[in-house]
Amino acid sequence: MSDLHGRMAPRVRELTSAVVARCAAEIPFYRELPPETLRGEVTRSVSAVLAILLRTLRRPDAVGPADLTRIIEWSGRGPRSGCRWRRR
Repeated sequence: MSDLHGRMAPRVRELTSAVVARCAAEIPFYRELPPETLRGEVTRSVSAVLAILLRTLRRPDAVGPADLTRIIEWSGRGPRSGCRWRRR
């Protein structure tokens, strides 16, 4: 287990909240989303990506192509037109 993994793992909730808050503060698309979407789908996506990062830090071979595909899908989801997230 890497030192970074050891420091990050206990702080996942805090880090997730910080990432979501910063996105909402600095990125217009996220700022315009309803609070329940930020607390729900966006928070779940950020948490899932951090979980994949932690798995990679713990064991570099633990992440496979399907994990990377999910990250790419989540990354492109918000900016695409027709996404499920509703703006306020």
